[in-house]
Amino acid sequence: FWGHRGKGRFWTWALALAAYNAGSGHVRGEIREFGVTDFWAMGAYGALYDDARAYATRILATAVIARTSSTL
Repeated sequence: FWGHRGKGRFWTWALALAAYNAGSGHVRGEIREFGVTDFWAMGAYGALYDDARAYATRILATAVIARTSSTL
């Protein structure tokens, strides 16, 4: 499964998801250029493509909803 390798390569699930959407080379290049490995900070710098940031955010939100909906 790509996600397990991606998370190890990109430190967080959010960055791994963004890399899956935008391409790992793009995300690695932005990490090198900005020196930041925090998904939310990279979004603030405009380092990630808008669609990659939106994709990762939607997947993470879906995971949170799925996890918490079983407790409702």
